Amino acid sequence: MDRPAGTGQDEDASRQDRELRLDGRRLGRLRGGKIRITCGCGHSGDVPVAALVARHGDEVRVRDATASMRCGNCGGRRIQEVRWVE
Repeated sequence: MDRPAGTGQDEDASRQDRELRLDGRRLGRLRGGKIRITCGCGHSGDVPVAALVARHGDEVRVRDATASMRCGNCGGRRIQEVRWVE
């Protein structure tokens, strides 16, 4: 079983915890990078954090900034995963 050093959690559980923490994190605390958003259809796209901050402000939470996004492939709003990419 894969466990990150010193956490006592397997790798999948640790990844899910990071995603949950990102969901409630304010955009201004991410310090750059990109947000990778994956749709239920499997398509994903990267959005620069700076673009989200410019549009929504740095106090807005990631979940609120991504809530109205649509998939460029299927047009749906079925966000399956949101991940920060440096």
